[in-house]
Amino acid sequence: MSIEPDALRYVGLYEEPDGSYQIDHSGTPADFLAYPYEEGTLQVQGMVQDLRPTPGKIRRDGDVKGVLGPKTCTAAMATTLHSHGVDCDGASDVPTKSTWALARMLTAIMGGALYDDGTSETSSSQTTVQSATVTAVTVDSGHGARFANRGVIGCQVVSGSTNLELREIESIASDVITVKEAFSAAPIASTPVRGGATFYMTENPLTALQLLVEGREATDGVSLRGLQGGFSLTLPVGGLGQLSVALAGAGWDRMGASSATSPTYGVYSPIALNPLKVTIPTVGTTTHSLIAQAEVTIEPQITYRPQRSGAADETIARMVRAETRPLVQGSFVVPYEDDTWYAHRDAKTTLALFAQLGTIAGSCALVSVPTIEIVDVQPSVSGEGIAGQTVTWRARHDEETGAGSTEIGYSALRLHFC
Repeated sequence: MSIEPDALRYVGLYEEPDGSYQIDHSGTPADFLAYPYEEGTLQVQGMVQDLRPTPGKIRRDGDVKGVLGPKTCTAAMATTLHSHGVDCDGASDVPTKSTWALARMLTAIMGGALYDDGTSETSSSQTTVQSATVTAVTVDSGHGARFANRGVIGCQVVSGSTNLELREIESIASDVITVKEAFSAAPIASTPVRGGATFYMTENPLTALQLLVEGREATDGVSLRGLQGGFSLTLPVGGLGQLSVALAGAGWDRMGASSATSPTYGVYSPIALNPLKVTIPTVGTTTHSLIAQAEVTIEPQITYRPQRSGAADETIARMVRAETRPLVQGSFVVPYEDDTWYAHRDAKTTLALFAQLGTIAGSCALVSVPTIEIVDVQPSVSGEGIAGQTVTWRARHDEETGAGSTEIGYSALRLHFC
C-alpha cells in the first residue's frame, strides 16, 4: 500500500432515471461519465445518523451503545465552465447528456434540455444565412425547423471574422428566425448559422444523480446516490468561468476492491471570458444594449428538499425542487455616467440580462436571465479607481411576448452552449 495525494481522484457521474431514486448503479461503471471537476474543489461526505437511546441509570457518567440511523451524503465541487467543442453549423450533431457530463449535471438540476444544433433528423447539411437584418435571420429553405423558440442562434456579424454573436430566439416563422435582442450588426449573408444546447428550468425535475469517487488506491472509493442540489457561477472578466455544484443525497457505500479509473474527458472545451459581453435590453424592445461592466454576478438560488417516507430507503423517497424567490439574483458594476439605473429602479422597468461568454464556435455560451428588475443602486468603484455604480437585480419568469405556457418559454434562467 502506498500513500497517495488527496487531489488524485476520479469522479464519475450517472443520472438516475425517474422512478429509480437511490437504486445503486455502481455495478455498471461504464454508465458513468467522467466529470471534469477542478482539482482541490472536491468535497465528499457520507454520514450515518447516530441515534442515542437514553435508558434510566444510577451512575452519573454511564452511557449505552448508539443505534445506526439513516444515511445521508453530500458532494461539492467546481468545474471550469466549458462548452461541447462542436461547431453546430448544421453539419455536426451537438453532444448530449449521453456523452457530455456537464449536460448530464445541468439536465438533472434544472430539469430541461433542448438540443437545437442546426441539424435535422434526415439531413446534416450546413445551415447558412440567406438574408438578414439586425433582428431577423432568414436561413436556407426548410432549415428554420432546425431551431426552436427560446433556443439559441449564433451568427457572424463582421465580414472576414469567424467570431460569433449569440442571441436567444424570440420566434420562428418558416425560415425566418427573429431574435429577442438585436445583433450589433446584420449577420453576414452566406455565412454559417449555429445552433447549440439549451438547459432550462422545469417545475418538477424527476431525476437525480449518482457519483462514483475513486482514488488511486483500488479500495479508496465511494458511491453516493440520490443527489440533487444547486449550482453557482463565477464569471471573472478575462479569466476562466467556473460552475460549482453543492449536492445532497441519501444512500452511499464504500467501494470494495476494484481497479482505479483513469478519467477521459471526451466533451470538454473551456471558455475564456474574453470577451464577457453583458447586455441589459428593455423587455418588449429589440435594442442592442451593451454595458461596460467591470464585474458581473449571476447567482441561481436552486434548492432541493427531501420528500420523507418511512417506506423509502434512508427515509427519503426523492428530492423535490423547492420554491425560491427569486430563482436568480445578481449585480453588475458599471462606470458612473448618469442616473439611468436609478431611474430603472424607481420605475421598476422590466429588463432582461444576457451574458455572452466567448465568441468561438463550440467554445462559447450565453447565459439568459430573460426578465429582471433593478432593486438597488449604490455608488462604488469600477475598475482602476473609476467612479462606478453597483446595480443589484432579481429575476422573474420570462415576460417577453410569445414566451408562452411551456416550461422553456417561461423559464427564469436558461444556459445556452453554442
